[in-house]
Amino acid sequence: MYSHAEHGNKITPEDFEEKRCLLSKTGFGQCTDFANLFEDALSIQGIDAPSIGVGVEDPSIPLLTKDKLHYIMLVKNWSATKDSSYNYEGGIFPWIMELYSSRSGKASMTPLDGTFPASPQREYGDLINDYGIAGQNVPTPSQKVFSTHMLVEMPENALPKEFSQTPYFDPSYGTMYKDAQDFQKSALFGYGIQIDTKVENLQNTKKGMLYFKVKKIDESIVIKFGE
Repeated sequence: MYSHAEHGNKITPEDFEEKRCLLSKTGFGQCTDFANLFEDALSIQGIDAPSIGVGVEDPSIPLLTKDKLHYIMLVKNWSATKDSSYNYEGGIFPWIMELYSSRSGKASMTPLDGTFPASPQREYGDLINDYGIAGQNVPTPSQKVFSTHMLVEMPENALPKEFSQTPYFDPSYGTMYKDAQDFQKSALFGYGIQIDTKVENLQNTKKGMLYFKVKKIDESIVIKFGE
């Protein structure tokens, strides 16, 4: 079972989120599915552990334009195919990433037809998809680029002593985090903003694809829990 097929699958929104990753004939589910399933399993044991969203924000972006932009987080690991020739904003964003457009218009690493390759695609524009954090029964999930993510916040009285300092559990990847900064440092490779190919005059673009300017994650990017 893949841990994180956020876009492009054939499961309808009417399906119960908790059941989608169990009943799906393809075996794919979203991070929300895994978080809600884990939350329900804990609830049966009398443990109240709410799901929380993870969001990304770039404080350097003017407030009036924030709602018009599509941000993405890149889960580890990635490497560059080459030195970018685009030189966006003086080299602050050194790479261009090419992704599929999902039915909802969001970025996806997989095609629109609902098929998911046994192995993720290798190249996405200037970036190479390397092995990274393992998902549910897969070394590297076919989806590693997200605008949001879901975790479960474990109550202190339900945590073993050795995990008392890492209360945020990620059911998609089986990892735990201390806080937003720990998630940013441990889980993320980079951050991207969707670009308007016409405004940026980007050449050799493909129909049905989305393009993002990408840079490595750093302290200038804010990761927020509870978004």
